[in-house]
Amino acid sequence: TSILPKWPACLDPARDVAKLAPSVALAVSFDRQFAAIGAAALDGDVLVVKPLRHGAGLGWVVAEAAEVCGRLDVSLVVDERGPAASLGAQLEAAGVKVRWIDSAVVCDSAALVFDRVEAGTLAHAGYSELDAAVDVAAWRSVGERRAFGRRASAGDISPLEAVSLAGWAAVNDDNSYDVLDSIG
Repeated sequence: TSILPKWPACLDPARDVAKLAPSVALAVSFDRQFAAIGAAALDGDVLVVKPLRHGAGLGWVVAEAAEVCGRLDVSLVVDERGPAASLGAQLEAAGVKVRWIDSAVVCDSAALVFDRVEAGTLAHAGYSELDAAVDVAAWRSVGERRAFGRRASAGDISPLEAVSLAGWAAVNDDNSYDVLDSIG
């Protein structure tokens, strides 16, 4: 049984994160065999999520993150205590502005995805790697809260973790700010 039973109802191929101003995040599987870069953006009150890249190994991650973040002019959200944290120095050396987040935000991002899936205010276009991650995902306890469990899951959940971290940033950052509005 999926921890996100209403996930299939969030399928909406018409919504495309590429047409929006997305936030971007990186996640690495517990065993370091897979990594994912995910994006999320608000489209009205709907959070649109998309895995930008998912693949085996870590050799591709730094170059891909630098390209994506440079093209979109965004920082990269990374869990400061997760498996991706060890790539921090390489990411920063490649010019990626890393936004480190703590375990409270990791819990917030999982709660955000759960709540939005339940409410029908999350949309995805049916990406196989993301659907597979949802299918195998399990919860882990973090104090009196919960997060997606890398170790507890029955497989790789890096695409789900990446889009959830990006989703948190998309909801909590004001990407609509125009610096020209501050000039009198």
